[in-house]
Amino acid sequence: MIKKIIFLSFLLFFISNCGKDSGFVYSNEQEFVEQVIKCANEYNNIMGYENSIPLPIVVGQASLESGYGTSRFAEQGNNLFGIKEFNTDKPYIVSLDNSKIKLRKYKNKCDSVKDYMHMLNTSKLYNHFRFEIMTQDLSNNQDLNKLINTLNIYAEDEEYGQKLINTINYLYKKGYLSNA
Repeated sequence: MIKKIIFLSFLLFFISNCGKDSGFVYSNEQEFVEQVIKCANEYNNIMGYENSIPLPIVVGQASLESGYGTSRFAEQGNNLFGIKEFNTDKPYIVSLDNSKIKLRKYKNKCDSVKDYMHMLNTSKLYNHFRFEIMTQDLSNNQDLNKLINTLNIYAEDEEYGQKLINTINYLYKKGYLSNA
């Protein structure tokens, strides 16, 4: 029942905002991070604390996957997370390296952020991630490294977890995540 409520809440939110210009404008890393945080906060506010995704993970993955919004997939497909599209009836952008790889195309970058967060909240692939968040919330002890270790399935790269940790550490060092 709770999953249905989460899904319906997201669906209503997504439909009401789909296609709107999100104002996602940036010209450097810091502005990119600020825009991702803005979109992620919109999602977290709608979904409530119990279904929120930690901002450092959202921003870290968006930064890592899209090169701070400079990748071809980010620029031409508004896809900040490298999310693949398996339904060829939906909009997608093809990888130049491998024409079999199709990435989801979004109307705007904020839709990409919200879809990524929704995927983490609803896909069976991320049950362990959600369980770890709940466990950490109950113990009032957030450990981003433990959460990141549950996301190893996200990418094919065996070093992905460490790369994500390094990206998040860089974001903190630069002061980009000071308010996250």
